Amino acid sequence: MGKIMELISYESDNKELIGKISIDDLKTKSAIIVNESQEALFYKDGQALDLFLSGRHEITTDSIPLFFKLFQRWFGTTSPLPCSVYFINKVNVLDMSWGTPGPIPMMDPKYNLLINVIANGSMGVRISDSRKFVVKIVGQVPSISADDVKRYIKGVMMANIKNSIADIIQGGVSILEIHSHLYELSEKMQKKINEKTIPEWGIELVNFYFNSITAQDSDLEALRLTSEKRMKGMADIELERARKLSDTDIEVQKKNALGDAAWEKLMNNDLMKTFAENQGNGNGMASMGAGIGMGMAMASNLSNMMSSSTPPMGSPAPTPAPAPEAPQDDPIKALGKLKQLLDAGLITEEDYAQKKKEILSRL
Repeated sequence: MGKIMELISYESDNKELIGKISIDDLKTKSAIIVNESQEALFYKDGQALDLFLSGRHEITTDSIPLFFKLFQRWFGTTSPLPCSVYFINKVNVLDMSWGTPGPIPMMDPKYNLLINVIANGSMGVRISDSRKFVVKIVGQVPSISADDVKRYIKGVMMANIKNSIADIIQGGVSILEIHSHLYELSEKMQKKINEKTIPEWGIELVNFYFNSITAQDSDLEALRLTSEKRMKGMADIELERARKLSDTDIEVQKKNALGDAAWEKLMNNDLMKTFAENQGNGNGMASMGAGIGMGMAMASNLSNMMSSSTPPMGSPAPTPAPAPEAPQDDPIKALGKLKQLLDAGLITEEDYAQKKKEILSRL
């Protein structure tokens, strides 16, 4: 009666990526059954040999050419030929969570504050090259789980994650704005790791996601306060600008209502009143000079603004109403005011003499 064929197979769930079966004597009549999404690799004396895809395979010298070539001296003898078979689970293992083990100190480029960045996300992996994975990762262990794989690649992943976050922050993106870049960062990280890091281990990232990149609570509060202060400062500047424009608009309206001659007389009266008050308060000539200068500047600015309201070319210009004749001041009073300005140092001797001559010529 013939010997019953020995069947070699391995059942596992999706959390187990590698399972190992030891064979006492490969020369016995046997067959190997490889399930869907599995591959089976014969392994002996530290060498990864023949690889079987899914299906049922009888073990013969023809089906294991690499094994037979190296160990053919064993065949035809009575000595047992032990070996191992690794069953590799090729499914995609998804929803593997990850997180930075500790905060990453970085300088926020927008608010110039040192912050501690933390990040987390998820990823999916699969074994892309069974031979490489068994040789580089497995060694002599009986099984490898998805969590084991995550531990193996964690170090190199964290280094790449830190570099990717640092690159985008140093590029000018604040931690408060980085959420809009998570998809872009995720794609770059997956491509970078797949191209430069884990292919030599026979592993591939099928997906990689940043779920969150943020700072510690105390740092977020500091950033919020800094942002509020900056926004308040900008708002105060705009309010002051609007106030100055509003004050100027009021003065322009006064000038339009009074007319040029009456407006200039009003401004002169205000200047003389300020001069008299400064003399009475003993504030000195410096404050008087400042007041005169400010008043003259305001009058000049308002005159310029009024001139800018001239009707555009092509439209009929309105006929101006005849300006009222400016009343002539009493020459004696005018000479007295002129002498006060000279004594106060507000006009020169030359200005005084010229103006005096003009007043006297009207007599």
